[in-house]
Amino acid sequence: MYSIPVIKVAPDGSASFLQGALHPLPPELTGPQRINTYLQSSNAGWSKTVFGYESFSTYNDRGVKYIFPAIYLCDGHKPSKKFMGYKAQFKRSQIEYYAAGIVRRETEFRVGMQKELNSFVHDLRRLSSTIYHQAVAAQKVIPNRYPQAQSLIQSVIASQRMLKLRTDVLDRSGSPIAGEENQHIFVYKKIDKVAKCFKPMAAERGINVNISGSSHSMTYGPDVLEIVFYVIIDNAVKYSPTNGDINIKIDETDDNILVHIESIGPTVEASEVEKIFQKGYRGVSATSSNINGSGLGLSLASDLIDKFEGKIKFSKIHDEPSLINVMHSKHYFTIEVPIRQSMPRRQY
Repeated sequence: MYSIPVIKVAPDGSASFLQGALHPLPPELTGPQRINTYLQSSNAGWSKTVFGYESFSTYNDRGVKYIFPAIYLCDGHKPSKKFMGYKAQFKRSQIEYYAAGIVRRETEFRVGMQKELNSFVHDLRRLSSTIYHQAVAAQKVIPNRYPQAQSLIQSVIASQRMLKLRTDVLDRSGSPIAGEENQHIFVYKKIDKVAKCFKPMAAERGINVNISGSSHSMTYGPDVLEIVFYVIIDNAVKYSPTNGDINIKIDETDDNILVHIESIGPTVEASEVEKIFQKGYRGVSATSSNINGSGLGLSLASDLIDKFEGKIKFSKIHDEPSLINVMHSKHYFTIEVPIRQSMPRRQY
């Protein structure tokens, strides 16, 4: 909450207007048309806006722009039009001081939250490692003649792998390839690993995770490719109706390795297709489904695929209402990465 109005503009150009809690702008100086006028100012510092009112702009270290619009200054130009109840209350130096304080506090908060997140991720990794080693140890001491116990241990190991992948997603959301060196990667091994991780959880809802096809080639990039598959299959499991199917097929052309993932989920309108890979975006039907989501996963997956010089494509067919009155459709994701090294055909 801000004392005076502010427009925050993200590096991608998206903007949000936040009305001042203590010193709001009059209605005549707000509204979409007025806000668009304030956004025209591209430089930091002071500028004149509508009716001679002045605006102040500044940036933080991540390129987020703060615009304090239509200010009636005590030591500034007199506006050509005045509005009831709106009067000069601040000097230039006071606005500059207030703006600097906001940027500083929000930067300190973000840095502090990142430190907390890093600590949390470290604890999760340590817990994940402990679970895995304990499960493997139990697997060795329990005789094979107890198949139910062995099956439960396999479920624990699968859950641990899921925890590790989820931790990787959390860790990479801020720095997608921090500390990762490029290397040759077997795509089939990555998608097969992720599919196996999801099978136990999906089976609890009667959802089948099926994988078919083959690939004997490698791509080249940071060792985070499984995160891309995790994000898409996680969404598929989360949004699929009970007793649904998630079909994964891997294939090759002369130049590329292709992974096709087919599932059913809340429909994506034609106007939303180009937006689903935008950071923070969630479609209307997905939001209406009351299933938690952040809108960050597909953006992260798209960013990571760019590191491989690859592509993610989305399409859908067959809109139809589900039992919860949310339109559903069949979704198709295709992940395409270039072949960087071919290997003799092998079985996994």
